Parts: sequence; C-alpha cells; structure tokens
Amino acid sequence: MKQIVMEKNNSSDGFLYEQLYLNIKKQIMEGDMYPGEKCPSLRSLAENLSISVTTVMQAYNQLTAEGYIKNKPGSGYYVESSLNSSNNDSVSKELFIDTEEFVNNKSDFIVDEEAFDFNRWKKCAAKIYTEYSESLLSGSDLKGELLLRNEIAKYLFRSRGVSADPNNIIIAAGTQQSILHLSRVLKKTGIKLIAMETPGYSPVKAMFTDAQFNVAEIPVTESGISINMLPSNISSAAYVNPSNQFPTGVVMPAAKRNEILKWAEDNNSFIIEDDYNSELRYFGKPLPTIKSLDTKDRVIYLGSFSSTLFSAIKISYMVLPEDLSKIFDEFRGQYSQTCSKAEQLTLAYYMSMNYYYTAIRKKRALYTKKLKALKDAFDKYKYDGIELINTNSGLFVTIRINSDRDASEYIEVAKRLGVYATYIEEISNPTQICISMYYSYIPLGSIELITNILINKWRSL
Repeated sequence: MKQIVMEKNNSSDGFLYEQLYLNIKKQIMEGDMYPGEKCPSLRSLAENLSISVTTVMQAYNQLTAEGYIKNKPGSGYYVESSLNSSNNDSVSKELFIDTEEFVNNKSDFIVDEEAFDFNRWKKCAAKIYTEYSESLLSGSDLKGELLLRNEIAKYLFRSRGVSADPNNIIIAAGTQQSILHLSRVLKKTGIKLIAMETPGYSPVKAMFTDAQFNVAEIPVTESGISINMLPSNISSAAYVNPSNQFPTGVVMPAAKRNEILKWAEDNNSFIIEDDYNSELRYFGKPLPTIKSLDTKDRVIYLGSFSSTLFSAIKISYMVLPEDLSKIFDEFRGQYSQTCSKAEQLTLAYYMSMNYYYTAIRKKRALYTKKLKALKDAFDKYKYDGIELINTNSGLFVTIRINSDRDASEYIEVAKRLGVYATYIEEISNPTQICISMYYSYIPLGSIELITNILINKWRSL
C-alpha cells in the first residue's frame, strides 16, 4: 500500500475529510490498496497527517457507507474483499489466509478506540512480566491475588464507602464465575430460594436456576424491588441492582435500602448487591451502597472491571460476609483460581498507580458527552413512535418503540450499522418493543449521523 498522504486545502476542494475520503477511494480504485488489506488505524492516520481523529472517522464512515471499506470491530478497517482492483491477481491469497480467518471471527459492531488508554495498561503488564516474572511461575490463590484484593479494598472504601476485609474478597473470572462460587456457598447455608428482580438480568436468573435454586420473581417498581413481596419467615437471598437496575435504570432510594436491610435481618437472609456500572452514573450524586449501610453483615457485594476498563478483561469480585467467607475457605483444594494471575497482578499495579481512578474519570466524562449527543440526536430526528428511557447511567439506553413487528428486524437494522443492540423481552408487550442500545461503543463524532440513519431505517419498517 502506498502511504496515505493529503494536502491540506481549505479552499473549494472541500473539507479535510472529503479530501481524505477521495484520496483513499482513489488508491482503492487504482489498486494501491488491495481487497482485504487493513487500513491505518484512526489514531495512527490522524497523527501521520496531523489532523483530528474525528476527521479520519468521517472519511472512513463515508467510505464504509459506499462499500469501499468495512469496519471489523476489535481489529480495524479493511478494504472490502469483494472489490475488484487492477492488480488484484498479483497478490498472493495465501499470504492472507490466517489474517482473513482472524478478521472473520470478529464481531460486526463498532468499537470506540478512544474509550480506553491501552498504553498505560501495556506498561503495567510489561512491568509485571519483566520485573515480577517469577511470581507468574506459581498458581494463584483461590480467593485471588492478595495484592489485587488489597487494592480493591482500598478502592471500595474510597469510592463506594464499603469497608471490606481483603480476606473476604473473592476474585473470579467474570460475574458468571462469581455467581457459581456464590451458589456453592449459599447451598452450604441451607438456602434454596433466590428472589430476583422482574424485569431483571436474565443470565443471573438462569445461573441460579441451573444451580437448582428456586427462583421467586419479584416485581420492580419506580423505587426498585417490591420489598413487601420478598420471602418471609424463610432464609433466602435477594439479588438486586440498587444503583442502576437492569434494564429499567431505576435507582433504589436510601429509605428503601434500609428497608431491605431490615428484611434480611428479620428473615435470616442475605442481599446480593450487584453494583455494576455504579461508577458510570452521569447525572446526580450516587447513593451509598447497601453494603456501606450494612451493620449486620447481611450483604454480599458484587463488582466487575469489564465496563470500567475494557470488556475483554474478565475480572470480577465479590465481598462476602465473614461467615460466608469461612464457608468459601472450605473449598480450598477442591477448586483452582481460573482468573489469569498475570492480569490480576497487572490490574493490581494499574490500580496502585491511580490509573484506575483516572480511567474512570475519563470514561465518565466521555460517556456523559456521548449520552448527551445521543439524546440531542433523538430529539432532533425522533418521531412519535420512539422513546428513550433509562438515560442516566451505564453503557446503554433503553429504547421503547411502538410496533407490533418482530424485534429482530429492528436489531438487525442496528447491527448492519455496527450498533450493538439487544431485545428486552421482560418489558416489551404486543404493541411495543424495548431495545437496549449500547451508545457507549460508538465514537462520539459518529453518534448523530448513526442515530439519524438508524431512526430513519427503523421508521421505514
């Protein structure tokens, strides 16, 4: 591939992104960029040409819309394989077999390269591999690396008001494994019943069901789970998202948090507080966690790093009450830690350098802008049959559409635009469908354009 160059000309030749678009299009058509070839990343091309990432994104968006290039999230942009070029035959396909297979295994969704600074993460990882490599030659504690548990304890006290003994913190390879560990512990206590919010997070419900628990579905009101409908006179556990209920976005008020604590104490039960995305609240001051209000040690606290760092890092944790932590200790020798020790130590060092706090602040600021841009775009291009709900926090918004069509049609439209969206069955009905749209994955400069196209295509359905 010839190096992409561009003369900055602000006269009648058009905007910078148009000049860049025409330059790349010419190289593709003349065969200087061959089908399947990877394009320069947004950041590297912007730096090479001394222009903004947004300008490169606009040019790439135009080329994508016209079918010259294709976005492969997690890998980058590639010249469309179906294009014919004058010198295509001179390129040996054998050279690209492995690359093509790798690219085809990627998802079709847009990702935002600006959402996380991997340079700092790589420096921390290099530190572990070069200066502490001897630590990687042995297995990890079943509870997780003590260095990481210490950093999590400091973080929870500083940011969420939770006082946690590192010995009661359990590291796991994602929330699903945390739930599996928790299921084993709860069974040892004799608990057989789990109360779940409805609508709620169905994967957790499925895991408890698979673990042979009875699951009671408790309705969610405008102030959270209906406490008067929780099991009484029987030991159980209630799974709740008090700071950002999935999928409604409801926040449980302080008074109700005290009520559910009283319920747990009176019924010898536990509260499973999943505080996912609590750091990513963009409007209003976050309420204290239920765990921080707990004086009777009845709260099991769950947290994860997938949304605050990057989705591929499957590191989660839970803080167990003292008695449950002792039960977990009984499993030593029966199970092994499956969360990467190298990633645990990298994260511990990353947090010790205060990079984690910086990353959260940066992400919160970026996502606040993205959410505002999305809401502004919906206000600008909306029509009567579409409504945004759950717009205060997290990684997605919920969209309610007045339609009796199959939700898969709307989701497929979003997918073709590179937008990740999922169907929320629990709050849909025969005349309305509800979809979670992950706006956080979309680059800020592309949100208005993508929203406009998305709404227009949905309207055409």
